Amino acid sequence: MDVLKACTPAPPGLRAVVSFHGVVDGYVPHDLTATGGSEGSAGAEAVAAPPITARALLCHAEADPFVPRDGVDACLAALGERGCRWELQAFG
Repeated sequence: MDVLKACTPAPPGLRAVVSFHGVVDGYVPHDLTATGGSEGSAGAEAVAAPPITARALLCHAEADPFVPRDGVDACLAALGERGCRWELQAFG
């Protein structure tokens, strides 16, 4: 499971998420709307995704052919933008 998806929305009491060779790229957070409408509601203004309060540990193999490094970097950037404290353990 994608680490961002595991944190969005965060279940009550979630303190940490660990991704072990998980899929971290290609996930776009839900389109939340200011009016509380469903995804893609016409005429509704999109709002920022909610902050991530859980910590995240990502364990990633640099030679993983299914998850390129740019996908990992994009995931880490998205976690940071949402206030998540994260750590990456990259294995070569």
